[in-house]
Amino acid sequence: LEPLPPCLCFCRLYKRTFAMRAKLALLSLLFAAATKRPSFKKPFPDPALFHPSRGRRLAAEGEKPERLHFEVEDGGYQFHYDFGGIATVEHVFDLDSEGVEGISCTPGQHGYDRLQIESSNLTVAKAANLQRDVVLTGAPEWHCTLSNSSRKSSRSSNFLAKILKVEKSGLSTELRVLPISPVQLFRNLYMDLSWEPVEKG
Repeated sequence: LEPLPPCLCFCRLYKRTFAMRAKLALLSLLFAAATKRPSFKKPFPDPALFHPSRGRRLAAEGEKPERLHFEVEDGGYQFHYDFGGIATVEHVFDLDSEGVEGISCTPGQHGYDRLQIESSNLTVAKAANLQRDVVLTGAPEWHCTLSNSSRKSSRSSNFLAKILKVEKSGLSTELRVLPISPVQLFRNLYMDLSWEPVEKG
């Protein structure tokens, strides 16, 4: 084989160097535009009050399946909540947990979005949970607008997305994700919620 002319070798090397610099510059811009870890508002009612250990299991009756029943008081209201369903996912990764310093969400084409995680303090154990088919969730304070959500909904409700692909580079993790709905997390989902003000004695 004939050796490549010096000018052609230089051109190829320049193209590779330029492409690498462009990628690094793009990553820098993404992190510059990323939402740094915000201060989270306490949700109402507090989800911790509806932990399964606090619920009372009820047997199926009529059209109602086997379910957990909660009676919770929070913020001057009494909540009555029945929940039943079979989980369709094994792991949910909460971005609000310690270790995630910032995220950048980019709506993509065909419903597949990109989510960049800045995780300088993420433990090895938690980082290992960022894998295919794991579901991500995050509070509205992250201002993460995915392709299935409007700006209004992204400011008022948690977002959910299923991981399709993971690419790790140093302290950052780039994910290709598919936005999903809460109803996709369960089969045979049943919910019944009611509430009333607590009467003051």
